[in-house]
Amino acid sequence: AVNDYLKGGDDALNFIVGSAMKATRGTADPKETKDLIKFEINAKNTISKYLNVDFIYGERILNHEFDLVSTDRRYVGEIKYIKEWNPNIISLLVSRLSSIEAEHKFIIVGGNIKILREHSMLHSNIGIVFYFFDGSKIIRL
Repeated sequence: AVNDYLKGGDDALNFIVGSAMKATRGTADPKETKDLIKFEINAKNTISKYLNVDFIYGERILNHEFDLVSTDRRYVGEIKYIKEWNPNIISLLVSRLSSIEAEHKFIIVGGNIKILREHSMLHSNIGIVFYFFDGSKIIRL
């Protein structure tokens, strides 16, 4: 369904949103769910072009499932859109990425770039690259 959406299929996106609504038993906001799914799909597509790497979704490494893993497992990343800043979310992602071996570990975040820049500096010495995705382009922090 994701590939169909990337080819311009709104029906495919509606199917993905419907599946998410079913999984949450209708408790998720449909518009917000659709926006978050579009954000993740577009971020994945954009970082793939930016890094010139093919990624697969939801690959398990050790005990964690990561949003993006390259086919050769050299690149591993997470994607999160954070409406309200919560450093615990980033700390959890950093912890998970720190527990694995990969040449390029990264986190793509949407939301408030100013706060993200401040927080990414806290983790700059541990080998995890932070990117900001504004919906159309990737910015390395």
